Amino acid sequence: MRRALALLLVALISLSRAALAQEGGSLAVVEWRDNGDGTLTAVVAVFDAAERPLAGLAGFRATVAGQTAEVASERAIVDARIPLSVVLTVDTSGSMGESGAMAQAKAAATSFTAQLAPQDIAKVIPFADGVFTGNPFTVDHAQLAAQIDALTPAGNTALYDAVRVSAYVAGTSGAARHAVVLLSDGQDFGGLSASTRDEALAAAAGVGVPFFVIGLGGEVDRAFLEDVAAVTHGRYFPAEQADLPAVYAAISEVLRNEYELVIRLPEGVAGQADLAVSVDVAGVTLTGVTTLSLAAPPASPAPAASPTPGAA
Repeated sequence: MRRALALLLVALISLSRAALAQEGGSLAVVEWRDNGDGTLTAVVAVFDAAERPLAGLAGFRATVAGQTAEVASERAIVDARIPLSVVLTVDTSGSMGESGAMAQAKAAATSFTAQLAPQDIAKVIPFADGVFTGNPFTVDHAQLAAQIDALTPAGNTALYDAVRVSAYVAGTSGAARHAVVLLSDGQDFGGLSASTRDEALAAAAGVGVPFFVIGLGGEVDRAFLEDVAAVTHGRYFPAEQADLPAVYAAISEVLRNEYELVIRLPEGVAGQADLAVSVDVAGVTLTGVTTLSLAAPPASPAPAASPTPGAA
């Protein structure tokens, strides 16, 4: 019964409000970067009506600020083997030990890291009274398993600080793709966070890294966790302990089935502008929209002055 519930949960997980959900499926622009040469790179994910990520798609189209933008190249993440940087942020407050959730969370997170590609890097950030960032990014699965195994539940829940710090750490990893996978069974508790709710959301939104947020049990601050997923173009997963392996597996599947698009910007587009990406799936056009913040295009160099002819 629990296994069936876990599978049903994964199939019915809602897309974040950042994605444009439509009948027949949906498309989300989960990450983008301005390349500074008149192009941008966007990472998108496409889902069918049952919220399963779709592989093998082609023919993506784009507009920027309402103008047609050429998709110069498109490639599947799996085929291109584009490196991924993952921050695994885990609530290690005392409640995780009291409920027995810590053991399940460790096992599911370890299984998740084992599914990472050889070129991917990951880092474990536990949080309780504070946020511990001492674990290094690594490609070593055994080292990641050891970091996870060392997690010990105790203390309160500095959830707001965990979101802000995770966003910063993920954004500075230097990889081409990023993600934060955050698990919590509660809400900001104990008055230990230096960040407010709004500051945490602003920090997460400003970095441009998608958060895959797992709300464990019925005592979570669901509104806040859903907002974190929404403002980062990620996803929110409600879960019980027995669901954790299936939820981490679903996140892994999403990350393996994304697409990287290089898009040429229309002439003169700068500042705030909407990016819309579309693709046709089984006769249905799916579209995702996100807001860009683009640098001004480089100024054209001034023509060189012609030398003054000398007097005859």
